[in-house]
Amino acid sequence: MNRPQGFTLLAVILGFMIWNPVRAIIFPPALVGGGAMVRMALEVLIVALMAISIEALWRVRPWAARAVGTLCAATVLKYLVGIDIRQSPAMVSMEAAAVVLLAAVLAIPATYVHARTGAIHGRRSLRRRPAAGRVP
Repeated sequence: MNRPQGFTLLAVILGFMIWNPVRAIIFPPALVGGGAMVRMALEVLIVALMAISIEALWRVRPWAARAVGTLCAATVLKYLVGIDIRQSPAMVSMEAAAVVLLAAVLAIPATYVHARTGAIHGRRSLRRRPAAGRVP
């Protein structure tokens, strides 16, 4: 089976992008406040999800759509947690609008991977399988 060119492109882009959160983990910026640990935990989660998504895209796994969708959701959550609500309402609304725009942009590759994975592996591969011993 040939890998779709879009999967190759996304895997290579994620391969280059993974170094930014790795750098932020190794050399953490001076974060203040109680949200510093949450942001660092999200960075670690994003690195793990990027590695999983790269592998899923490169090998055209049936669960690639879920991996990329989870990565997009974690990325949006990282920026949503980073909004400082103590700022003026105008700044908070601007940052919230930027997060909504980011979510809309990230929905494009997630939708593409979902559609291509469904076309390659069939629509049944996109649904979760019931646990062993359970009757659906």
